[in-house]
Amino acid sequence: MLTSAFKGLMHSVDSNVPGDGEIDLTTFGTILYTILIITLGYKVLYERRSIIHGDGKFYIKSVPPEKWYDRYPWTWIGIIFLSYGFWTVCVYCFGIIGRSNDNFASYSRFNDTSIHAYNRSSIAWIIYFLAPITACLSDVTLKLFAHIYFPSQTQIHTEIEKKENINEANQLEQDQEI
Repeated sequence: MLTSAFKGLMHSVDSNVPGDGEIDLTTFGTILYTILIITLGYKVLYERRSIIHGDGKFYIKSVPPEKWYDRYPWTWIGIIFLSYGFWTVCVYCFGIIGRSNDNFASYSRFNDTSIHAYNRSSIAWIIYFLAPITACLSDVTLKLFAHIYFPSQTQIHTEIEKKENINEANQLEQDQEI
């Protein structure tokens, strides 16, 4: 990522090694993967229609009775803590494992990747916020366009059936008038 840091405080420092606020390819890849996970969580919430409004109960009355822990992972709290939280903990642990154990020398590229991606890069947080929302809005817009202008076979046959039912009702009215 372009930065002006190497012209200022980091003058005469290797530009391939990120400093406090710079992003290298490993950090950039982590940011992209995090964006994919956030976008997936948003899509699960609105595709599954599991954003719960109102009193905040994590269950719905159903037959057979459903326990709160059956529905809990699919709510917004489950997405935040079980998905996003788990991913964040794993990224930090991955950086710690690479730094602390010599047997994992191949992980040395990922040392402090989580610190650069989450703690030191302010542009990453803007990207974490804007990119998933933009992706979800594009997805919803395209699905709406497809739903309006390119109906499915089920919609076509439902409309044909309704039209036939209306024609039959009109025919019965005409027969009764005669």
